[in-house]
Amino acid sequence: MEATSKVEASKHNLAYIVRICCIAALGGILLGYDTAVISGAIGPIREHFGLSSAQTGWAVSSVVLGSIIGAVSAGWAALKYGRRNTLFIAAILFMISAVGSALASTFSFYVMLRIVGGVAVGLAA
Repeated sequence: MEATSKVEASKHNLAYIVRICCIAALGGILLGYDTAVISGAIGPIREHFGLSSAQTGWAVSSVVLGSIIGAVSAGWAALKYGRRNTLFIAAILFMISAVGSALASTFSFYVMLRIVGGVAVGLAA
């Protein structure tokens, strides 16, 4: 009887671990997806804001800075607010970043919103 409950607990834990790994992989996919999306938008962004090559690079790579911030703070946020609430916060940050980036009127504001999106990616990963 005791061996059966250990096997069942092991199966339950394995399913839980697989779900967590899938959620973490989704965070990595989101970072790759963001990289692919921004690569198609570089031309229009460069024209809209009148960017130099260095500014274009900053616009593209700023999301990585946010990802670092999000990944470093994800453990603390999960302990303080719980994993589910942390992912909810990440979803809200994704929404703010997406809508704000579409409506950004200045380059600095655009970069700030890209960093916010990066924080969301880091939290989700």
